[in-house]
Amino acid sequence: MAVILVDEHGDEHDWRVDGANDELSVDMVERALMARERIHAVVANLGVPIDAVVAAARICRDQGRAFILNPAPATPTDAEILRSSAVVTPNEHEIGGLGFGSPFELLSAGATAVVPTFRRGAALNDSIAVQGWRAEWGGS
Repeated sequence: MAVILVDEHGDEHDWRVDGANDELSVDMVERALMARERIHAVVANLGVPIDAVVAAARICRDQGRAFILNPAPATPTDAEILRSSAVVTPNEHEIGGLGFGSPFELLSAGATAVVPTFRRGAALNDSIAVQGWRAEWGGS
């Protein structure tokens, strides 16, 4: 469980209850997704065990469902998650936390679409259509 606040400058500040999400298992994810045919998209974050996120991403990919990754809290992540994601939505600080220097590197690692949040715009699809990003990537 987490509460995320955004200050007047657009910066995130989050408060988490440590351990609240640690119980999510691969088995729980598999049972939930396999039992529900009408799920068209799954949104996941990295605040749960990584094996559960990998399982959700794999099931979505295999069943043609959209998997959307909000990579918070950002830590270097499994390449399969990126390749299975329809959309990755990092903020500019999370890009670095994932181990990448720019949204372009996330695309090169296999993400289908990257939509960075906050001030700088968006990089979408493998065509790398860019709005608001400096060509040399001016991220933090």
